[in-house]
Amino acid sequence: MKILLIEDDLDIAASIADYLEYQAMTVDFAYNVQQAINLLAETTFDLIIMDVNLPDGNGIDLCRELKQQYNIKQPILFLTARGELEDKLQAFDSGAVDYMVKPFSMPELCARIKALNSHINSLEGFETAVGSLSICHQTGAVNFDSKRIQLHSIGIKIISTLLESYPKPITTERLCSKIWQDDIPQSNPLKSHISRINKQFITTTERKIISSIRGIGYQLTIESDGV
Repeated sequence: MKILLIEDDLDIAASIADYLEYQAMTVDFAYNVQQAINLLAETTFDLIIMDVNLPDGNGIDLCRELKQQYNIKQPILFLTARGELEDKLQAFDSGAVDYMVKPFSMPELCARIKALNSHINSLEGFETAVGSLSICHQTGAVNFDSKRIQLHSIGIKIISTLLESYPKPITTERLCSKIWQDDIPQSNPLKSHISRINKQFITTTERKIISSIRGIGYQLTIESDGV
């Protein structure tokens, strides 16, 4: 599992990372809200663990923002010193799936993570696949040629939309509408997002995945043999 830990106490963060990495998990750190948003824009994680009290914001507000504005599908587990019932209710209302109060037991944290992972794996049927390209709609995980592709949230939306349309191309206007609904940015950043996606696929698999169709829009490039 690849985990994002959002925790401003460096000692606690280091202890958690050491324990989980011993359990064959990978942990990346964010020490505040902005670092977390930046990391999530670049990398896909299987699970997010976060504190409520952060130096530049509130974890519950961040959780709600990630779920509603950034369309983050990954489960979020709160790990915090705030143990009042109201805090827990607000966390679950914001989109969290689990809540632990400090001080906590490392084995219990690990057990909860494994339970969440087992639940995610049981939902892997909720995916769309064409050839060797697949996307899990529960977690947002994108795989191609048996390799995990690290995409930001907009990139995941673009791949998902193109998969729905495949093998037909999709117009630029419709793709923008599916990604941003009625709030399409004035700068029209779609082209740069697609360039970024192709660069990530080329880096990971040496394959370009999205082609531009002049006068129409965009189309996935997936060979019929799935290679």
